[in-house]
Amino acid sequence: MSSMLFEVKHRPDRLKKIAGNHRLLSGFDAEVQAAKKDNARLKELFDSLDSMKNHEKKYNAALREIAELKTHKMRHKLFIGGPGCGKTTTAIAIGKDLYGKDYADMFVEINGSNDRSLAFVRQTIKNMTSSGTRSYTFMIIFIDEMDGMDKKAQEALRRIIELSKSAVFIMAANDKDKIIPAMFSRATPCEFLPVPVKEAVDKIQEICAEEGIQADDEVLEELYLSRFGDLRNAIGRLGELAVSSNIITMEMVQDAPVDAEIFDTFYQLASTGQQRKAYRHFLRSRIDAGISQDEFALKFARRLINLKVDEIVKAKVFVFVKENKIGNDSDIGIIALAGKIFSAVEEKKENEKSDERMKAMEKKVDAMLEQYNEIYAALHSISPSMAAR
Repeated sequence: MSSMLFEVKHRPDRLKKIAGNHRLLSGFDAEVQAAKKDNARLKELFDSLDSMKNHEKKYNAALREIAELKTHKMRHKLFIGGPGCGKTTTAIAIGKDLYGKDYADMFVEINGSNDRSLAFVRQTIKNMTSSGTRSYTFMIIFIDEMDGMDKKAQEALRRIIELSKSAVFIMAANDKDKIIPAMFSRATPCEFLPVPVKEAVDKIQEICAEEGIQADDEVLEELYLSRFGDLRNAIGRLGELAVSSNIITMEMVQDAPVDAEIFDTFYQLASTGQQRKAYRHFLRSRIDAGISQDEFALKFARRLINLKVDEIVKAKVFVFVKENKIGNDSDIGIIALAGKIFSAVEEKKENEKSDERMKAMEKKVDAMLEQYNEIYAALHSISPSMAAR
């Protein structure tokens, strides 16, 4: 078995090999085929220019056609979607389908989280778009993790995209809310969805066959779902498990019992307002079990689904984890999570008390009405005229 990471080794390098998002991929393939035709015609024209130098009309006509072809570009694209749903893989596949052996020269990949400064955009990226290409109508500049680029850099990039004549930009982001609104009118937004479960399982099963791994579809489905629809992560996890065994079982892909104890205790401490103890428990468990901040938040959310906890409390905690991206930056997020659990539980208790008070009030009103009806009936039996008064 190769020591190369599975998610790298088995990454599709052509559009037709990618799972999921078929409508999007079909559209991209059509654009690639149209661009390849333009590139073939461009090469043909450049190759024939020398033979046309003595024929002014033909030569000028060829130059005009070259100039026209150079304006033919696929639209800039903004890939939006969660981790592991194929954004980066698709961008790379577009480049390899379009450029073939020249891929390394014509496809430039930039990480927006690392190369995020205004200076980098103005100097490096702008220089990339200033020089034309002879053999192709355009080059591709792919900016991954675009949501990691600060807003000033995005504003500068927007202007570069508008003026670009020799490059097509493909940008990928997990969080569309961190992309400036102006970018959505300069590039076509393309929403990537997680790969459907059956298709993901089939894909992982193909890898198992190549690697000599045995696993039932049920096991692979659990593996995929346990990664929250992140196919790349699921494939990476498969590689980790395959190091110790070529037979993957359900027990191997599910959380170990120790995980449940860690998260149950954290919830219990947090829900009773013991924030300091909850945090210290998290810190000790994270260190002893080798769990990162991201992993702790993710596994806690997965465990919370199965806890016998009020569904409204669950919902509030899930929303809090998602909106605040708990675990991404520092332990302070875990403390905030513990606080949110406590406040959600206390709010539930207060609502229950309010409901009880309301029910008690309703009972008193009912008792008073019943007493009134009894008095009215008694008066009516003694004297109808008195009851009327």
